[in-house]
Amino acid sequence: MGQARIAPNAIGEELLRLLPRDGGSIPNRAALAMLSKRLGNPIASETYFQARDSLLNKGLVGRVRGQGGSIYLIADTPSTAPEPDELTDGGIPERELMAPLHTALRTSFRATLDLPRDAPDPIIEDISTRGPKKGVWARPDFVFVSVSKFAVLPGAHVDVHVFELKNEEGAGVRAVHEALAQARFANFAHLVWYLPEGSHREPELEELVTHCALHGVGFCRMKTLGALEVLQDAKRTATTPLEVDGFLESRLSRENRTALRHAINQSNER
Repeated sequence: MGQARIAPNAIGEELLRLLPRDGGSIPNRAALAMLSKRLGNPIASETYFQARDSLLNKGLVGRVRGQGGSIYLIADTPSTAPEPDELTDGGIPERELMAPLHTALRTSFRATLDLPRDAPDPIIEDISTRGPKKGVWARPDFVFVSVSKFAVLPGAHVDVHVFELKNEEGAGVRAVHEALAQARFANFAHLVWYLPEGSHREPELEELVTHCALHGVGFCRMKTLGALEVLQDAKRTATTPLEVDGFLESRLSRENRTALRHAINQSNER
């Protein structure tokens, strides 16, 4: 008996019903098998991926690449509720530090990278509410993507940095490991600690910087709102271009994905 011809849009609708509402991901192979069972007919792999790609293009689902790949539901409205480790007993809440961090990344952090003068503006985006909700520390707070042309070699050089932000009361050794876990998505991972001058937690600063250095995590202190002091440079990770590409595809907004492609194309043409 041959495979039934089920319309891709019908498969897509059923796939949306199948995916976990909490953002958990399902391997493509498993999704294909479950859809075939639910629809009562075997589905061709090509038809499944046609339906899945349509949902990707509409921004309804995201994918995780590697080892067969997986797919997850993207919520219609990003959650603004704080993660459990964002809740603190005092000080400025982390959500109120996001805008100052964006400013600091665009100004003081960018200045530390020594990018060429003709390099396109970096892509900087708050991605704290995007991507799978499941998984240990699966959501960095910010992504910073720089694009520059090689001096001699052809093509564009792209570096992806991710940042985990902690307020005055939120940082600690656990935060270092959180940033380290997020290094699997990017070329460089950083921990940002909002630590005002004279804070009662200032004696802990040296220990955290040392801990970051041991794990290759960058450490930035936000002493004043909107400015960063880099106390420890991040080490380049072993993340593959395919993994980075899948991460950017699922985390960046449509506008920033387009802007990034344009920046890369411009650098390739120079």
